[in-house]
Amino acid sequence: PWEYVNTSRHYTEIVEQIDSPRFKAKWCPGDAMLSGELDTVTTGFDNLKPYLSSLHLKDTRTIDGPSCKFKWCELGTGDPDYAALFLSFARDRTDVVIAAASHYEPPGGTPADGLRLNYQKALVLAEQAVAAA
Repeated sequence: PWEYVNTSRHYTEIVEQIDSPRFKAKWCPGDAMLSGELDTVTTGFDNLKPYLSSLHLKDTRTIDGPSCKFKWCELGTGDPDYAALFLSFARDRTDVVIAAASHYEPPGGTPADGLRLNYQKALVLAEQAVAAA
Protein backbone atom coordinates (compact mmCIF):
# COMPACT_ATOMS: atom_id res chain seq x y z
CA PRO A 1 0.00 0.00 0.00
CA TRP A 2 0.94 3.65 -0.43
CA GLU A 3 4.50 4.10 -1.63
CA TYR A 4 7.76 2.28 -0.99
CA VAL A 5 8.85 4.64 1.76
CA ASN A 6 5.78 3.71 3.78
CA THR A 7 7.82 2.80 6.88
CA SER A 8 10.72 4.48 8.63
CA ARG A 9 12.96 1.54 7.79
CA HIS A 10 12.27 1.91 4.06
CA TYR A 11 12.83 5.65 4.23
CA THR A 12 16.19 5.34 5.98
CA GLU A 13 17.32 2.67 3.49
CA ILE A 14 16.76 5.13 0.67
CA VAL A 15 17.94 8.36 2.31
CA GLU A 16 21.17 6.79 3.57
CA GLN A 17 22.03 5.72 0.00
CA ILE A 18 21.28 9.20 -1.34
CA ASP A 19 23.31 10.84 1.44
CA SER A 20 21.95 14.38 1.07
CA PRO A 21 20.95 16.75 3.88
CA ARG A 22 18.15 18.01 1.62
CA PHE A 23 16.05 14.87 2.05
CA LYS A 24 13.52 15.24 4.85
CA ALA A 25 10.60 13.12 5.97
CA LYS A 26 6.90 13.92 6.15
CA TRP A 27 5.82 11.14 8.45
CA CYS A 28 2.44 9.57 9.07
CA PRO A 29 2.63 7.10 11.97
CA GLY A 30 -0.87 5.86 11.11
CA ASP A 31 0.12 4.95 7.55
CA ALA A 32 3.37 3.39 8.76
CA MET A 33 1.46 1.23 11.22
CA LEU A 34 -0.97 0.16 8.48
CA SER A 35 2.07 -0.80 6.42
CA GLY A 36 3.30 -3.18 9.12
CA GLU A 37 5.54 -0.95 11.24
CA LEU A 38 3.93 -1.83 14.55
CA ASP A 39 6.64 -0.05 16.56
CA THR A 40 6.17 3.15 14.59
CA VAL A 41 5.92 5.43 17.63
CA THR A 42 9.16 4.15 19.16
CA THR A 43 11.53 2.74 16.55
CA GLY A 44 9.85 4.68 13.76
CA PHE A 45 10.47 7.96 15.54
CA ASP A 46 14.06 7.03 16.38
CA ASN A 47 14.71 6.09 12.73
CA LEU A 48 13.25 9.31 11.36
CA LYS A 49 14.44 11.77 14.00
CA PRO A 50 17.40 13.06 11.94
CA TYR A 51 15.19 13.60 8.87
CA LEU A 52 11.82 14.58 10.32
CA SER A 53 10.31 17.85 9.11
CA SER A 54 6.57 17.31 9.42
CA LEU A 55 3.93 14.99 10.79
CA HIS A 56 0.85 13.96 8.81
CA LEU A 57 -1.55 13.46 11.66
CA LYS A 58 -4.32 10.88 11.41
CA ASP A 59 -5.30 7.96 13.58
CA THR A 60 -6.21 4.46 12.50
CA ARG A 61 -7.55 1.30 14.03
CA THR A 62 -6.71 -2.03 12.42
CA ILE A 63 -9.69 -4.34 12.04
CA ASP A 64 -8.01 -7.15 10.10
CA GLY A 65 -4.38 -6.55 9.19
CA PRO A 66 -3.86 -9.37 6.66
CA SER A 67 -6.99 -8.25 4.80
CA CYS A 68 -5.92 -4.58 4.96
CA LYS A 69 -9.12 -3.65 6.77
CA PHE A 70 -8.89 -0.60 8.99
CA LYS A 71 -10.83 2.50 9.87
CA TRP A 72 -9.91 6.11 10.51
CA CYS A 73 -10.69 7.23 14.02
CA GLU A 74 -10.51 10.17 16.37
CA LEU A 75 -6.95 11.12 17.25
CA GLY A 76 -5.77 9.28 20.35
CA THR A 77 -8.26 6.42 20.04
CA GLY A 78 -6.49 4.27 17.43
CA ASP A 79 -3.51 1.97 17.33
CA PRO A 80 -0.58 4.45 17.21
CA ASP A 81 0.23 5.79 20.67
CA TYR A 82 0.14 9.49 19.83
CA ALA A 83 0.39 10.52 23.49
CA ALA A 84 3.75 8.71 23.72
CA LEU A 85 4.87 10.20 20.41
CA PHE A 86 4.05 13.75 21.47
CA LEU A 87 5.89 13.12 24.74
CA SER A 88 8.94 12.03 22.73
CA PHE A 89 8.66 15.23 20.67
CA ALA A 90 8.53 17.32 23.84
CA ARG A 91 11.40 15.52 25.57
CA ASP A 92 13.62 15.69 22.47
CA ARG A 93 12.50 19.24 21.65
CA THR A 94 11.58 18.06 18.16
CA ASP A 95 10.69 20.89 15.81
CA VAL A 96 8.11 19.62 13.32
CA VAL A 97 5.20 21.01 11.37
CA ILE A 98 2.03 19.16 12.28
CA ALA A 99 -0.63 18.75 9.60
CA ALA A 100 -3.94 17.24 10.64
CA ALA A 101 -5.59 15.03 8.02
CA SER A 102 -9.31 15.03 7.23
CA HIS A 103 -9.89 11.28 6.77
CA TYR A 104 -11.86 10.77 9.99
CA GLU A 105 -15.59 11.53 9.96
CA PRO A 106 -17.23 11.60 13.39
CA PRO A 107 -20.66 9.95 13.62
CA GLY A 108 -23.14 12.27 11.94
CA GLY A 109 -20.34 14.63 10.95
CA THR A 110 -18.19 15.52 7.98
CA PRO A 111 -14.48 15.23 7.21
CA ALA A 112 -14.19 18.93 8.15
CA ASP A 113 -15.70 18.14 11.56
CA GLY A 114 -13.17 15.34 11.98
CA LEU A 115 -10.34 17.68 11.00
CA ARG A 116 -11.41 20.27 13.58
CA LEU A 117 -11.76 17.58 16.26
CA ASN A 118 -8.35 16.09 15.51
CA TYR A 119 -6.75 19.54 15.48
CA GLN A 120 -8.14 20.17 18.98
CA LYS A 121 -6.97 16.73 20.12
CA ALA A 122 -3.48 17.46 18.78
CA LEU A 123 -3.35 20.70 20.79
CA VAL A 124 -4.35 18.83 23.95
CA LEU A 125 -1.75 16.09 23.31
CA ALA A 126 0.93 18.72 22.75
CA GLU A 127 0.04 20.63 25.92
CA GLN A 128 -0.03 17.43 27.99
CA ALA A 129 3.32 16.31 26.56
CA VAL A 130 5.02 19.63 27.27
CA ALA A 131 3.68 19.60 30.83
CA ALA A 132 4.94 16.04 31.39
CA ALA A 133 8.36 16.48 29.74
